[in-house]
Amino acid sequence: MNILIVGDSHTGALERGRVQLVQEGGLPKGVSWRIAPLGMGAAMNAPFWEIVDGRARVLDRRFRQRLAKIPPVMGQTDVVGLQMPLWWGRLIRGLLEHDVLPYGYDGPGRRLSPKLWRHMIRADLRYTLGLGTFLKERGLPVFAIEPPTLRRSYRMAALLGAPTAFALLAEIRDVQLAMLTDAGIPVVWMPQDATDAEGFLIDAYGHENPADTHHANAAFGSRMLHQCVPMAQSLLGQGPRTPVAG
Repeated sequence: MNILIVGDSHTGALERGRVQLVQEGGLPKGVSWRIAPLGMGAAMNAPFWEIVDGRARVLDRRFRQRLAKIPPVMGQTDVVGLQMPLWWGRLIRGLLEHDVLPYGYDGPGRRLSPKLWRHMIRADLRYTLGLGTFLKERGLPVFAIEPPTLRRSYRMAALLGAPTAFALLAEIRDVQLAMLTDAGIPVVWMPQDATDAEGFLIDAYGHENPADTHHANAAFGSRMLHQCVPMAQSLLGQGPRTPVAG
């Protein structure tokens, strides 16, 4: 089974996890992995791919060197994992940069209507979800991968306060999941033990560089790769059926 995983900078933890599993001899049997970023997450609410000769072509030349087209021209791709559709940081960062919050949330700043806020969430998913839909239309099974959640040391949690940050994340996730479900794209979720009692990502999964409070580490990546295998098997008819909504 050949699994292609694409996404933003959070693919880094998945790739380091793959390398770690190779070194430890812990890779799932019968699975070949290719993991590649397609661009920076901050830019994925704008076009980052185009259709060329029936494939998705990466627009950013820097990332095109890693993976030019999806599916790749060379080699077989059986199933595709999208790491980026459930990313929430871009939306929350936008609120902070413009000093706004939706009505009903605690915190300073001007207020957005709930209708406009949900429209912003849907618009943010346009190009990442569009890639998944395009690949499904080509006959490829597609699933999404949940990115790491908030860490205690992450700047957004400190600026907004944990209750507001988690409430925003939950509403973002509700809209994203509804859109993925409508598109028939199932989700590989983080293991439940990856978060503490308050919902923060546990320190054991924090990035190897303490200065990076945003990304996860190889240990998290290897856990998520193991989480992906049953999903891929299910989509290929090789295992129990996995619910679309997780």
